[in-house]
Parts: sequence; structure tokens; C-alpha cells
Amino acid sequence: MKAFQTLLHLWLVSVAQGWAFSPKGKVPAICRKAFFAGAAGGALIGAAGVAGAAVAVNQVNNNRPTPYEPAPGSMDGKVVVITGGSTGLGLESAKRLGAAGATVVLTSRTLSKAESAVDEVKKYLATKGIQDTSKVYSLVLDLDDLDSVKSFPSAYKGLGLGSIDVLLNNAGVMAIPNLQLTKDGYERTFQSNHLGHFVLTAGLFPFLSRDKATVVNVSSTAYSFAAKGLEIDNLNGEKNYGP
Repeated sequence: MKAFQTLLHLWLVSVAQGWAFSPKGKVPAICRKAFFAGAAGGALIGAAGVAGAAVAVNQVNNNRPTPYEPAPGSMDGKVVVITGGSTGLGLESAKRLGAAGATVVLTSRTLSKAESAVDEVKKYLATKGIQDTSKVYSLVLDLDDLDSVKSFPSAYKGLGLGSIDVLLNNAGVMAIPNLQLTKDGYERTFQSNHLGHFVLTAGLFPFLSRDKATVVNVSSTAYSFAAKGLEIDNLNGEKNYGP
């Protein structure tokens, strides 16, 4: 019954929010925060969550903080590599870091998506009155293919940008509805979100700035479940993750 309520809850939220579910079991186009908010509501508050589905997710959307804007010039001379830079947080980070003066290298699974993202960042910079938009680059990176990951350092070296000051490991997948294995034989979520980035960071280590390098690993909003005191079963019959 709880499973049915959860699915019904998510369906109602999808209708209210206009989420698009792609055919043939592909990953639904849902923002991570809204998905987990919907899933938690459906699983933990049952019918009440179904009744207030649209309200709950609208609150998530309306309570989002104003995007951080680093000060102009604060990233001058810095090189930032961003995985999953063609959409979402990766793309928005590229825009704002580029506007602050950083040289940005975006990655995407395909060249066409990467180039489209570069064009979008350049358009954003132009709206900020920035004339020089030449410091935005793109490279192909498929975290589901470890050969692609291992070849990435050479591709980066070919850009001739020197040391990396910030590596933003942002790319990731979620809510895959069935078991999917990568060409390397690993579960797709594990490789995309964790293993691929581990191998990437190790491969890029020689390029990380010896003065000061920052590696940022973006995590899921699901971590906040425990902080909010929700009782989540740890599969051992214990519900002690809340404060």
C-alpha cells in the first residue's frame, strides 16, 4: 500500500509540476531536490502526502535561495573543470564562475551537448557585459566508460591551460528505474556518480595546482533526510538515522 501511495504521490506531483517522463523506462526529467521531496512525502506521510503533493513541491521550488554570484574578477587566472556541465547545476556554475573571470572547461557525454553548453555560457557572459568570452572550453567525458575517463587527462592537456585550480565533480544520474550496467560491468548509478569521478580525479592529479587546488564532489539532497529527523529504515530493522 505504501508503495502504491508513493507512486501515486509522485504521479500527482509530476502532473502539477509538468515533469516529463520519457518513454521506454528512461530516466524521468526530474530535478533531484523535487524528486526526493516527493518520494519522502509519499513514503512517509502516505495519503496526506498525496493530497498535498503539488503544495509540497511548490514550497521546495519557492524556497530556493538566490543563486550565488561570485564577485567580478574574483576568479581571474583560475582554471575550473566541471563535469556534467551541459545542464543544471554544472551549467549554472559555469556561467557564474565564468562571469567571475575563471577559465571554464565544461564536460558532457557528447560533443554536440558540450558545444551547446559553451554557447549558452558565452551568451550569459555577454549579458553581463563581458566582451572576452574565449575562456570557455568543452571536452567530451563519459563517466559510464572508464576508457573515456582515463583518456580525459590527455584531452585536457591538449587544451594547454596548465594547472587546474578547481575540479567540480558534478555529473550524476538518479532514479534509474531498472538495473543498468555500464560497458565496464558496473551498476550505472555507482559508476556515474562515484567510481567514474574517483578515476577521473586520480587521473587529473598531476594537473591539480600545487599552490592550492580544490576538489568539489557534489552530493545528493537525500543526505538531508537524516538531518531533518526522518526515520529511515537502515535495512536492519533499525530507524535511528534522525537526530
